[in-house]
Amino acid sequence: MDTKKRPYEHGGDIWSYGEKVIDFSANINAQGLSLKARKAMVERIDEVIHYPDPHCRHLLQHLSTYLGLTPSALLPGNGAVDLLDHWIAQCQLRKVMLCEPSFGQYHRALKAQGTQIHPFYLNEKDHFQLDHKKWIAQLIESGCDGAIVCSPHNPVGWTWERGVRDEIIKVCEERRIHLLIDESFVDFLPPEQEIRAIEQTVASNYVRVLYSLTKFFAIPGLRLGLLIGKPSFIEELQSKRDPWSVNHLAQIAAVAALQDRDYQKRTQERLPQERAYLFEGLQKIKGFEPLPSTVNFLLVNIEKSGYSASWWTDKLAQKKMILRNCNSFALLGERYLRIAVRTIEETAKLLEALQVIEGEESVL
Repeated sequence: MDTKKRPYEHGGDIWSYGEKVIDFSANINAQGLSLKARKAMVERIDEVIHYPDPHCRHLLQHLSTYLGLTPSALLPGNGAVDLLDHWIAQCQLRKVMLCEPSFGQYHRALKAQGTQIHPFYLNEKDHFQLDHKKWIAQLIESGCDGAIVCSPHNPVGWTWERGVRDEIIKVCEERRIHLLIDESFVDFLPPEQEIRAIEQTVASNYVRVLYSLTKFFAIPGLRLGLLIGKPSFIEELQSKRDPWSVNHLAQIAAVAALQDRDYQKRTQERLPQERAYLFEGLQKIKGFEPLPSTVNFLLVNIEKSGYSASWWTDKLAQKKMILRNCNSFALLGERYLRIAVRTIEETAKLLEALQVIEGEESVL
């Protein structure tokens, strides 16, 4: 296995390792692909000789039912990042405020279109929680015409409260600031804890929601995201895009997965136990301090371990496990790892490997 240091711009790069690994670097549903989605793709594989439905009619019908929104407010795309690019271009943004640390693709997309980035630094002493009063004050003072907020937040894992969501939306509406709310991980929340903003976007001229199906439904290799907004905005954006933005297998798999209620229920029932098992196990590793999370990954401060994030990722790569080094995130650098929640069995292997490494270093 090649364990040379490589850039960590995104998790999930298993292809750099040349052999089977356990991937803790990508925040994908630990239950794997829905069996109904797998079956549907296998049964209809011969249909790839045809162009995909450019209007995603069957997919939109099921997304509309799943989300409780009119299909005209939904725009599927080739992953959430594809739609992020189109949102920036459509809004013609001059300056956008980003929480830091945040998902690296926001930076890439904004810089690619010449948009200035105004950082709002989350406070490490508060575990990078969002102080929305300070956020609003800085947004107004900065003169930004756009803002992006991720909830549940990547890479930290917090979820904002309803009152915070409503206050931020109200300010952006009143001041005509384009707001993109990234809800890529919202499906991992229990139904009673879900805090979505999708209903507010349908009638709004300034608020949109970015939504990913690749994380919860474990189909990152198929690429499928969704932009939610006012139907007139969605219609105009659709007219400027590639007519075949969502491939045929992605549409088939998503329709089947959206109907697989057992898969969805099983994921939400198992995640709290799997996350707690990982959290408690990491606390037992010397110098590891996991932060609380509401979703399927943990941000872990490893500064007191005495070793850098790159050192830990290289050591674990030798044991066929990959973790997310956070040196591409602002404020985190070599002091943090992000670790996806996997099954109890996979996590047990990770914790055992960490204990072995810890023991090896203690005798040196």
